[in-house]
Amino acid sequence: MGEPYSLIDPYSPPDQLSVLVEDGRPAGIEVALLGAEVQLSARPVSSLTKVALARPNGNRLTDWVSYEAVPGFVAKPFTVDALNNGALLAYVQSLAVGPVIPINLTADGITQVDWLTLTLQGEPFTAGPTLAATCSAADMSIVLDASTTGGTDLSTRAAQVMELVNLVEATMPGTNWHVTAYQGSVAPLTTSSGWMADPAFVAAWLASLEATSPERPMADGIAAAVAAPAPAAPNSAKLMVVFNNSAPDLAVGADTPDYQNGAASAIEQANSARAAGWATAAVNTGTTTDVSSEWLANVTRGIAGEDVAGPSGDVLAPSGLETLAQDLHSAVGTGCSLEITKTVDWGDVTPNPAQTFTVCVRDAYDEQAPWDCRTVDHDGGLLIWEVLPPGDYLVQE
Repeated sequence: MGEPYSLIDPYSPPDQLSVLVEDGRPAGIEVALLGAEVQLSARPVSSLTKVALARPNGNRLTDWVSYEAVPGFVAKPFTVDALNNGALLAYVQSLAVGPVIPINLTADGITQVDWLTLTLQGEPFTAGPTLAATCSAADMSIVLDASTTGGTDLSTRAAQVMELVNLVEATMPGTNWHVTAYQGSVAPLTTSSGWMADPAFVAAWLASLEATSPERPMADGIAAAVAAPAPAAPNSAKLMVVFNNSAPDLAVGADTPDYQNGAASAIEQANSARAAGWATAAVNTGTTTDVSSEWLANVTRGIAGEDVAGPSGDVLAPSGLETLAQDLHSAVGTGCSLEITKTVDWGDVTPNPAQTFTVCVRDAYDEQAPWDCRTVDHDGGLLIWEVLPPGDYLVQE
């Protein structure tokens, strides 16, 4: 920090000490920051002083740490994890990877500073595949927090899943559904529904769930969803949506709650899901107070993955489920066309060049839907309806 030391003087502008810490994050790799280890060697000039890390504009990023008047410098830690100083994680996460991280030191009294170290702890995360327009339904894998922890009860979370099911089925009938629920620290940590094509079966299975444990082994839930066999009639588009009611607190194979390892393990399993061909998204269903909101936001981003086109990488609240369904349909359910060939055989009759033939189609199950018509001349020909949602259609000439 300088020779022989640097000075924070809150009574003489500039009243903070500007520090440029080397940015050790790897370029070209997205990392969800989950913690940091900050050590600051300092001492007050006279009596007790308090020091904190701050943004360049002066807003504090950490809690105050007290330094007593002693003969030499004293190194003290600033704890940055799921519970403490989340603002520092959010600040660094928002910065583009660069040569340095600009931080200020602020104090309530004149303070001498010897050195500072900042060690960042995080988990790399990947991007899922971009879902392509295939004029088809999708395979939807839901990973659901079934624990007793969080801001909403299990019945509310189940209703939110069914809201998504009904929104998707409205435009993409024939979607396959699979639900994996996770909770507890003693096996079995997960329970799975198997693949279902009928929304009524999904609702019945969700209604059978019971929340019995506070632990959240999300990593095991994602791993179980990835390991599930494919549906009997699979679709090409695969989207996994993680409904998270509170912070994951168990790593795969662990039985003791630990936020840091639980979150890192969940992100690792989400990376594995994306490597297996699943696009991923995350829905925060609860208003948890057991961890900092900034830390949980970083974890959720790592679970959802990099935000790419369509629903892949989306992070949503329950109010955004309609948007998620619309994005899914726009990405997958489009590109549909209906082709009908009209063949005309005049036989021994002289063809009438003025004769036309009109063919109309409409949704087979909506009697109020308008007829969409195309016309060919006396020779017949190919009729094409483009940009139609997948489904069944009535045809009328």
